Amino acid sequence: MSGGTLAVPWHWLQNKLLVFTVATKETDGFHRFMRTAKHFNYTVLGKGEEWKGGELPNSIGGGQKVRLLKEGIESYADQEDLVVLFVECYDVIFAGGPEELLKKFREANHKVIFAADGLIWPDKRLADKYPVVRSGKRFLSSGGFIGYAPSINRIVQQWNLQDNDDDQLFYTKIYIDPLARVGSNPLPHFFLLEMMCCSS
Repeated sequence: MSGGTLAVPWHWLQNKLLVFTVATKETDGFHRFMRTAKHFNYTVLGKGEEWKGGELPNSIGGGQKVRLLKEGIESYADQEDLVVLFVECYDVIFAGGPEELLKKFREANHKVIFAADGLIWPDKRLADKYPVVRSGKRFLSSGGFIGYAPSINRIVQQWNLQDNDDDQLFYTKIYIDPLARVGSNPLPHFFLLEMMCCSS
């Protein structure tokens, strides 16, 4: 016991947080990521699959990641207390453990949080549609996001494009679309925040 709170069992933390990443090839960056992910419950999507998502990071693309996540998360869609983190693996390492990550996510008190970026990509014409922020970075980055499984699932189930379409543009259009927030089954609000768990 520390600070008047009970220690949380390790297996409980692992069951409450699931990390998804996509790796069609096992690069040096992937192996660095995996060394820091050893304390997490994780699933690697796309292993052995041909990459058809474009020539990242210098061109549009990445839709294959959304398609793989859409397929991978579906079986967890009804687990309301499960937190899902999607993160890149080729240029990212974990700087903290699952306990710290879950604590920061719950303190933020949002159903879905995307990484924020200072630059808009890939369509600069959409900049005026973004909410103005008083501090921090303004634009969405698809390189990392976290949220409750049902909320993430509802977002990625909207995907009906091709593997070489742009993942960041897909998420951006949902984020800036006020019509996505209304109706009988509105999509969850996104909140943008500089990544709370990872270093790149």
